[in-house]
Amino acid sequence: MEILNKKGDLTDAELFDQLKRELDDLGYKDFNELLLRLEVGGKINTVSLSRGKRRIELI
Repeated sequence: MEILNKKGDLTDAELFDQLKRELDDLGYKDFNELLLRLEVGGKINTVSLSRGKRRIELI
């Protein structure tokens, strides 16, 4: 959440890279589960950009 506050909207790949720098043991599966929880909880919105790319936005 802090990363999105500071940098604004990011693609899922950019956000994953930023988080990976802080959390060495974060896997892509865990990352996707986290995004799903945040989206269901009303904290973020994900928008499909192109095949396999998503934009993550704070609400």
